[in-house]
Amino acid sequence: MTNLFYSNAYALDTGIDVGFFSKTGASEGSNTYFFIGLAVLIIVLGLVFYIHKIRSKNQFLQAQKNYQKKRQEMLIQTQNISDDAGKDIDYLAKMTAADISKLIDDHKYYEKMASKFAKKFPHDPFITRISQIRQELGFTFDNQKAKFITSKMLLNGQKVRVGVKYKGKAHNYVGTILNTFESEFWVKPPTVKGKVIDLTQFRHLQFRVYRKNDGEYSFQGDLISQITKPVNAIVVPHSDKIKRLRLREQDRYEISFEKKFYFLLPDAGKGDDATKGIVQDLSVGGIKMSVENLPSNVIVGTNIVLDLSEADIKNEIQASIVRINTAGTENYIHMQFNNLSELNRLNLQKFIAGKKAKKLAEK
Repeated sequence: MTNLFYSNAYALDTGIDVGFFSKTGASEGSNTYFFIGLAVLIIVLGLVFYIHKIRSKNQFLQAQKNYQKKRQEMLIQTQNISDDAGKDIDYLAKMTAADISKLIDDHKYYEKMASKFAKKFPHDPFITRISQIRQELGFTFDNQKAKFITSKMLLNGQKVRVGVKYKGKAHNYVGTILNTFESEFWVKPPTVKGKVIDLTQFRHLQFRVYRKNDGEYSFQGDLISQITKPVNAIVVPHSDKIKRLRLREQDRYEISFEKKFYFLLPDAGKGDDATKGIVQDLSVGGIKMSVENLPSNVIVGTNIVLDLSEADIKNEIQASIVRINTAGTENYIHMQFNNLSELNRLNLQKFIAGKKAKKLAEK
């Protein structure tokens, strides 16, 4: 009886509570939704952060562009560049991915970018504007602050000495640059009794040009052609291989004759008393003379004035003392001519050649 009681009691309490299982399932579903919501939140926050970062970057880049634009405008105003030139510089920078400020400030960088544009876009009409921009920026031969690195810096009207070799001898004339482009320049050919000389037989030409208060430069070029229209001219390609000549380089000749000259002394000027000296050697770059009595206040850097009418140089010329050597009672002063024109250099060269002087070895 007792066993039956417990059995029945057990049987009455053995019903399964399915609610237990339903509660477990609901809990798992809630967890799933929680993680999904968390993931969505993270993604949204990530997108918001990314969008904010992109907007901040764009704002920074825009601010940087505005700063650069204002800086470039200030540079253009400072350089007194015309509006058209400013637009051209902007176009050149855009097409070559160049820094506008460097284009304006650095002439070496400008020439590099100009060459890059010419190679990349050889048929673009803009090439004709490059030389005009160069002039606006002052990157020309007559600007002593700009190092002479390419013949493209020479301007129309510039005098140059043109040299050729004929039967082993050097012949020179002074020519004028008539026109200059980005790839070539035109030089007036020599004439004899009004007749233009044909230079087409001379393929290789040597050029020398002197810059005032700077020095003499040399470069070479192979003759492209000689034209008669629209003007008589020899056509030569530009050169980037510019050589600055050392003092009286490779052209010193042993010549001896007496010459009077005047020292230009501080607070005294030219003075009335001439000094007598003996010319020891001569070149288109300078002169060496021996003097017995040298004033004590004459030092390296002192200028002199002398006349070289025997070389068909009409006006007095100046020279600066670059070195003084003393041997016994003799003082040897080495001088460099100051701002001698290309024509006078040519006349001096002809004078030396006419003397059939002995060329001195380089030191």
